[in-house]
Amino acid sequence: MWTNQKPKGEKIMKLLQKILKKQLTNVEPYSYLRNNDPQRINLDLNEAPYKPYGCTQAYNFYPETQPRSLLKRFSEIFQVNQDEILITRGGDESIQLIVDTFATPYKSAITITSPTFDSYQCSSIIDGVKVVDIPLKKTNWQPDWVKLAKVKTNVFFLCSPGNPIGNIIPLKDIMKFAKKKLDEAIIVVDEAYLEFSSSVSATTLIKDYPNIVVLKTLSKAYALAGVRVGITIGNREIIKCLLKSLAPYPLPAPCIDIVDKALSPLGICYYQLKIKELIEQREMLTKELAKLPFVKKVFSSSTNFILLEVDNPDEIVQKLSVYNIAIKNKSKSVKNCIRISVGNQEQNSILLSALKDKNMVSNIRKVECSRITKETQIFVETILDNKSKGQINTGVGFFDHMLDQIKKHSGISLNILAKGDIEVDEHHLIEDTGILFGQCLKKALGNKVGIERYASNTLVMDEAKAAVSIDICDRAFFTFNGKIPQAKVGAFPSDMVFHFFDSIAKNLNATLNISVEGENSHHIIEVIFKCFAKTLKDAIKITSDQLMSTKGVM
Repeated sequence: MWTNQKPKGEKIMKLLQKILKKQLTNVEPYSYLRNNDPQRINLDLNEAPYKPYGCTQAYNFYPETQPRSLLKRFSEIFQVNQDEILITRGGDESIQLIVDTFATPYKSAITITSPTFDSYQCSSIIDGVKVVDIPLKKTNWQPDWVKLAKVKTNVFFLCSPGNPIGNIIPLKDIMKFAKKKLDEAIIVVDEAYLEFSSSVSATTLIKDYPNIVVLKTLSKAYALAGVRVGITIGNREIIKCLLKSLAPYPLPAPCIDIVDKALSPLGICYYQLKIKELIEQREMLTKELAKLPFVKKVFSSSTNFILLEVDNPDEIVQKLSVYNIAIKNKSKSVKNCIRISVGNQEQNSILLSALKDKNMVSNIRKVECSRITKETQIFVETILDNKSKGQINTGVGFFDHMLDQIKKHSGISLNILAKGDIEVDEHHLIEDTGILFGQCLKKALGNKVGIERYASNTLVMDEAKAAVSIDICDRAFFTFNGKIPQAKVGAFPSDMVFHFFDSIAKNLNATLNISVEGENSHHIIEVIFKCFAKTLKDAIKITSDQLMSTKGVM
């Protein structure tokens, strides 16, 4: 566990005594830790003794105010101690709690740096708290530190990366400002978009500057906007104060369960992959948008959105709405600007086509599938017409090497993240990966119009030779002829070659024939995978606008 600061105790306590809302001084935070003993009879909170209709989970019980499982996971992800974390209903509640706790209505004030996230101002106005606005400098869209230093308010809200600008506030500037305000104010750094940048988090400053509070969210990079979970990170004494304003049981039990699953080790690998893809799409969009004649400026972005200065923002918003595409007009906060969220490859392709007045039909054959059983957790993403690198990680080294052969020689962008009970046997993981890969291929091919359908190839690798034939015909059939001398190559069981390709054939609904001969087991298996990849590449190639069947259907 990371060592916590010994709060610059006297200074932080002195600050909190000064800015804590007086009505909260003697308030004790509501907290309840459920005893997890399944044999315990819970008759203390007037809950129903039966489960809700249609549910297998025990949602008849109140959840923990601060779920221990999530505190542990967030502590690992953000590298802070558990008592430095407060979990809320989205980042908006985090903002509201800070205002509720440290700003007294019609007496205190908070400071913002516009253009910025609207919620800081909205939360304050609702509470009757004055808002002081020191706008960002338009020369570089950075805070005006000289003017901010002269302001006397209890709380300062800084957004980094900024919304809607998308830029980073240098950590050294935040540090200097926090030092100046150490005895005066809480410095809130909203890092909702930090995962899309390479910048270091302001959480690293909390040890030396305990008046810094950092806001995190699961709504952006972690794709859990509908679950509504936010994280506040700060000195433990500040967290204790915020708990005074927190409602009992703020997090619904189903949301806790979803987050627990989403932030598993495999889930974190998935998010790393998706964030990397989104950043690549952001860079592509930035270049393409800059080429459009009506775009005057593309703001540099460290987020999952791009801000554009354009000739006529209203007209562009209206034009895209006709194509059923929604973007944000930010002209009220930044003159003549629109904000576009970065979508996936298909969405971005359609967006650019609409902006260029081109045919908006997307030809991207992309599918992602996931499979969770008691034995395996697997995610597969295929893009049939994309040669990007992708990522393979199954925990079985030789299997990863073979899947890399499919990716390389088929021309398919392939992402496979898998975790299974390989400590028991590799069978489940390899077979289930084949099942999911076959399902992805089938979905990506859709109605199969235009594909070549049939393909055959023969390949050699030293003394080994493989012949593979495929017919993507909606008739599942698999034959395998050949022998693999060794029982295992690395940790990969040789008999799983049959099961892997059998699973693909059945789930792709294809006829697949494999024959092989050779002496070296490594060569035999590798030449099979390479030959399959080349044959698959030929079969899925778009060569016409016709369905390759006299029946008219497949």
